[in-house]
Amino acid sequence: MYNFIAFAILTGIIVIFHEFGHFIAAKIFGVEITRFSIGFGKRIYGKKIGTTDYCLSMIPLGGYIKMTGHDPDAVIPALKQKESFTHQPVLRRILIVAAGPVFNFLLAILILIGIFTFSGFLILKPVIGNVVEGSPAYKSGLQGNDEIIAVEDRFVKNWFEMTEAINQCQGRTIWLAVQREDAIYKFDIKPELQKIQNQFNESEHRHVIGITASGKTVTEKLNPLSALHQSIARTSSMIIMNVTAIAKMCSGQMSINVLSGPFQIAQMAGSHAQKGFISFLFLMAGLSASLGVINLFPIPVFDGGHLLFFIIEMITGRPVSMRFRSYAYKTGILFITIIMMFVCIKDMGQLFK
Repeated sequence: MYNFIAFAILTGIIVIFHEFGHFIAAKIFGVEITRFSIGFGKRIYGKKIGTTDYCLSMIPLGGYIKMTGHDPDAVIPALKQKESFTHQPVLRRILIVAAGPVFNFLLAILILIGIFTFSGFLILKPVIGNVVEGSPAYKSGLQGNDEIIAVEDRFVKNWFEMTEAINQCQGRTIWLAVQREDAIYKFDIKPELQKIQNQFNESEHRHVIGITASGKTVTEKLNPLSALHQSIARTSSMIIMNVTAIAKMCSGQMSINVLSGPFQIAQMAGSHAQKGFISFLFLMAGLSASLGVINLFPIPVFDGGHLLFFIIEMITGRPVSMRFRSYAYKTGILFITIIMMFVCIKDMGQLFK
């Protein structure tokens, strides 16, 4: 039950913010919104303001908006066509549909700004945990608890900067400035090329020196401008990682077993909620960025599918035929249903191991 509540809160905020993006863009262009619902199913409570019914619905998972003329088959009276989504210029329709995923990226950025400003930016210090016997680091005399403060003339503040600086030296002999207790030492070292596993579980070659991180971290609170910069960078990294993963799955380079279904996401939501509010917010930011990427995928029923049709319309000068749209939507629904069945069965299998 705890996992379900955490899951409902998580998906609810992410999806509602997504729909709020569509809502704001539609309002800007004068499109009539007939309903903004928090939740799905039967309407429980609501209030009509102007032409919009703001309501709560029975199933507390996300929400939706209804726009006049959103259904291309709908017959819109001439007096209403100015407020109809279907009768808007194609560029406006593109902006209204794209606003949902864009707001998912915006939500991720806003969450991270809040975390980095008020809680702090977690930095993995470039402190050595273990030195691999026989490695370049071992031969040069590096030890556990040594802190690498510079790679040649480049000062490094975290583990990632340090490993990247070493890799970029392309295997030539370099020197490291290392703090050991209260003294600074200089070590000459020649990195070696090794095959390692990246975040996508793929093998790649990198220049390394044979050390592991100690796991020591420091939290640094950022000013709003630095927090904005780091939030955009972190969100961009999440977007690129999601796009790369989807591309690798489509090309067969990565197994679709890495996909998480609703049961697994619910478990993650419960687990992160138990770890604390900040952990839960980090998960929300990551999933919001993922939802934004997935929604831009050019599959009918997703925002990306609508955008594809509108782009074709912009290029050809005429809307995609209703017959083609109908086939495309049916194919899209079938595809999504198969994927959802797969991930749900996979999740259930893991739950009952």
